[in-house]
Amino acid sequence: MAGRRGKLPPQDEALLRQAAADASRFLFAADMIPAHGVNGSPGASPAPRPRLEAEVGAAAPSDHDRRQRSTPRDSLRERFQEAGPETLADQELLALLLFQIAPRRDARALAKALLARFGDFAAVLAAPEARLAETPGVGPSTALELKIIQAAVERTTQATVDRKPSLSSWSALMAYCKTWASHAEEAELRALFLDVKDNLIADTRLGEGGEEHAALYAQAVARQALELSAAAAILLRRHSPASPRPSPADIAIIRDVAVAAKAVGLVVHDYIVIGRDGVASLKAMHVL
Repeated sequence: MAGRRGKLPPQDEALLRQAAADASRFLFAADMIPAHGVNGSPGASPAPRPRLEAEVGAAAPSDHDRRQRSTPRDSLRERFQEAGPETLADQELLALLLFQIAPRRDARALAKALLARFGDFAAVLAAPEARLAETPGVGPSTALELKIIQAAVERTTQATVDRKPSLSSWSALMAYCKTWASHAEEAELRALFLDVKDNLIADTRLGEGGEEHAALYAQAVARQALELSAAAAILLRRHSPASPRPSPADIAIIRDVAVAAKAVGLVVHDYIVIGRDGVASLKAMHVL
């Protein structure tokens, strides 16, 4: 009859019955496995469900998430520690300082206001306490803290002077100038007196470097050179402008000092002008 399924051969029917029996045993064994697993003991609590990878990630914030939650203070501290202070601009370094001494104020805005008023980081520390306190947001307490920091810098510089460092090389002179300029007042003029081996004997403040006082500066240099038995001198000038380009006052001062120095047997090695944008040597410019 058409469409009627034929009878399977005996051997095929035997294989089919064996497969059905095997499947039945497998399903029965699966139903008997306890919730705690094959190796668990009877009565044990069900094994905890494995946590999904997405859930683990949510519970353990990534480095990116932690950076996103870090404060401006944390970011500056990390850069200071990992890359060094030279990687921080004046405003960033001043803000980092203000985060410590004025934690309840907007340190970044305060740093910006101070730099806008006084010029650079060193000028902020060197500014008179009263003028610092007048700056909006600073106040007497923060101004005092800044002056304490300046005093610490000056004490460190004085300790360097007391050890009589050698200024016989340009690199040593530049290192000294950098330290001095970090706390020098605007338009400050100083004289470094050296012995015959170019070791520093004294570091003397002459004044603010006005052209009208050029002759007085020359007399002061000659007089102190005799008192100290100095063999040579180097003049340093901290410019308030950013550019280290010598001013007419610088030219007048060095010419008068050179004449007075020659009269007492003092050698003037150089006249260094230091601005925020660099350093100028009057000797290298053939002015001296």
